[in-house]
Amino acid sequence: MKRYDLINWFIERYDYKTYLEIGLDQPKNCFDRIECVKKYSVDPKIQCSRSTHYQMTSDDYFKFVHDGKLDIVFVDGLHVCDQVIKDITNSLQVLSEIGTIIVHDCNPQKEIEANPQRQTGRWNGDVWKAFAFFRKNFPNLFMKTVNIDEGCGIIRYGTQKTYNGPYLEYSDLETNRSELLQLISPKDLECYY
Repeated sequence: MKRYDLINWFIERYDYKTYLEIGLDQPKNCFDRIECVKKYSVDPKIQCSRSTHYQMTSDDYFKFVHDGKLDIVFVDGLHVCDQVIKDITNSLQVLSEIGTIIVHDCNPQKEIEANPQRQTGRWNGDVWKAFAFFRKNFPNLFMKTVNIDEGCGIIRYGTQKTYNGPYLEYSDLETNRSELLQLISPKDLECYY
């Protein structure tokens, strides 16, 4: 299962109509494979001829452009904890009642790939810290991470037992990975959603 398979699974399961991709990179990698009625994308560095692409920061998109509710948001923009927290917060404010946020890069396998400063070809940044922040502080969310494609964190409204352990160092992730990220396999999706 790839990230676009997971997104399409939620779209089909909940009959979602509106999709936003934060961080377009290459449209063929995800955006073009999404099967949704209305699709939007935002990325300050990518020029794209699509009328539904906005070449700006996600902060500006939510502040000046977005109008209405979104059913599903894929967060794959700047892989830095503070920005991911903003992207999740902004997405939650416009998420439909049964909507879903999917956050890419939540499960880095090497410390060097989890650095907020890119040092290697593969880069997850410290996205996992943003996911952990919401696991620790928001009992009104239901969160799991599907163990695919560098870790796809799922955030929905609901309830969760918050994470009470440390989450500021990569060693915290290594020690508490399963509990912190609430890891599940793709075959477990039906059990939770």
